[in-house]
Amino acid sequence: MSIKIYNSVNHQIDSNTIRIVNQYKDQLNLIITIGGDGSILGAEKKFPGIPKLPLRFSNICNHCKSQFRLESLIQDIINKRIQPKRYIKLQANFKKQTFIALNEINIKAKNPRSALRFQVSTSPVDTTLLADGLIVATPFGSTGYFKSISNTVFVQGIGVALNNPTNQQPTKIVSEDTSISVKIIRGPAMVFVDNQPEFWQLQKRENLTIKKSLESALIY
Repeated sequence: MSIKIYNSVNHQIDSNTIRIVNQYKDQLNLIITIGGDGSILGAEKKFPGIPKLPLRFSNICNHCKSQFRLESLIQDIINKRIQPKRYIKLQANFKKQTFIALNEINIKAKNPRSALRFQVSTSPVDTTLLADGLIVATPFGSTGYFKSISNTVFVQGIGVALNNPTNQQPTKIVSEDTSISVKIIRGPAMVFVDNQPEFWQLQKRENLTIKKSLESALIY
């Protein structure tokens, strides 16, 4: 067992936080994330499946706890007064490649001057959609970019929202067991996963499949 600090953006950590971590470090298996929402995503990618305790060191962190409550939070975790919440992740498959997302899969036109034409299995068969792109999000990710383009937050299922469509389309929340297929009619399209630096490029007639991952995240 050990408590680790994930501090990817090198926030200054006060001496009291370090003291608390050292005091309890052998009593829990826990990753404390320092920063905002992006730090949670980075920590989950590096340490998948290990419980995370996000601390607020940023103005943008929908899931963070106050750093000044750290000791009481750790004591509550040790004494099982609080439990982590389990969040689903998404799995995106393209050819023989797989990416895992805690927040969202973001598909967008490579050329910002031209709309992306595509078909998605959550829309009627053979319906071609025109938009700047498509966001497929988890409940955890629905409070981020997904909310900004759909004005929607949800707690169950998988969210599917168009980014700036030429014809208004409703945001859809489908069952978390749904497999979502996206086919590019006119591209190319870029595919981004959370805040990861890697991305894919989809050409005309290529398909991407998105579904619930077997992995999940545990976050206090």
